[in-house]
Amino acid sequence: KEPDILSASPTSLRFSADETGEQMVTVTTNVSSWTYSGGDSWLDIYKKQDDNLYVKAQNYTNTESSRTSTITISAGDATPVTINITQTAKEINSLSVNPTSLSFEGNEIGDKTVAITTNSPSWDATTDASWLTLSKQDKTLKVTVDKENTGSSDRSANVKITAGNAPEVTLKVTQTAAIYLTINPKSLQYEADETGEKTVTVSTNASSWSATTT
Repeated sequence: KEPDILSASPTSLRFSADETGEQMVTVTTNVSSWTYSGGDSWLDIYKKQDDNLYVKAQNYTNTESSRTSTITISAGDATPVTINITQTAKEINSLSVNPTSLSFEGNEIGDKTVAITTNSPSWDATTDASWLTLSKQDKTLKVTVDKENTGSSDRSANVKITAGNAPEVTLKVTQTAAIYLTINPKSLQYEADETGEKTVTVSTNASSWSATTT
């Protein structure tokens, strides 16, 4: 009697934590039929098709340790073949930005950039401030202020930056108020024989002011 033979390739499978695609094991044997056994609940194993066995791992959220399983393929009297399966732990993403805050002058129009450092394959940035425009460029975030701050007080906004499962980082953006100047009253009148002083109240957010006369 011709001895039963059995082989499989590959004999080990490795899945990442969030890998959703299937992997294939090719079975070679001279026996008319073969079977498989084993596996765990986190594996989806598809019955042979054209001498192939298909294995799919479910999403793995554990961040501390990998998990393993085995599948045994048998055919007649041939020595069974063991397929070792490993799924790695979910990677803990890191995220940092530099600088962590941006400041614009009240009449300043333009952009400033922030360096994004992360091991996540993708990241995003959002803000609800209408006076800011965000632009992603590889590992750089460009923050643009396209309008002067014509208000009488400073304004600020938060830019939320996310990357994978890393903790969210908030970038603080501020714009000082544009320089304003008001006086009250706007005119003074003296009688022909009137001497003495009158007062004008000056309101400004400038650090200093001056007055000249002709």
